[in-house]
Amino acid sequence: MKTAVIAIGGNAIIMEGQKGTIEEQFENVSKSCDHIIDILEEGYNVVLTHYLVQTSFSTKDKVDVFNFVASSGYFSGPTWMALAKNAMDAAHNVEYRSILTTMARNGYEFGIRVSGLEGNQWFTGPAQVVVGPLFAGFKPEDSGLDIGDSAITETYGIGGFAMSTAPAIISLVGGTVNDAINYT
Repeated sequence: MKTAVIAIGGNAIIMEGQKGTIEEQFENVSKSCDHIIDILEEGYNVVLTHYLVQTSFSTKDKVDVFNFVASSGYFSGPTWMALAKNAMDAAHNVEYRSILTTMARNGYEFGIRVSGLEGNQWFTGPAQVVVGPLFAGFKPEDSGLDIGDSAITETYGIGGFAMSTAPAIISLVGGTVNDAINYT
């Protein structure tokens, strides 16, 4: 399989003549991701990276940065969330489609959006208490309501729908894969 390394980030999200508003940046990032989809469809294995590869830093410094980032399973989360959000937004507002395009939670409510419904209609309900392994010294009654941005990756199909598929997270709280399976 062919591999394409694509640098994203830096000043590329603000085009010449733009003010750099959130709307402009979102549109620019969306346009950039369209090309990535084309490359994937051509059969490439795509590696997304920060614009660091285009800087004048020495090769050794670049390698050190990438090794540092690669040493943690948590660095890629924001990139995947942005990719998933962009892809699901592209699937939203498609007439007669019942695909779920957004799941979101803010610690008070859990909400979903469905593609074929008019406008920006949300269906919401109360956020639920998180059930799972806890850091040492905490009890279930210490748990808060479900919150976090990663629900968009689950909407897209790459998130850990169940705790047993997220060994990096279970190890963070001191559990094992068997613990995760038992909670799922």
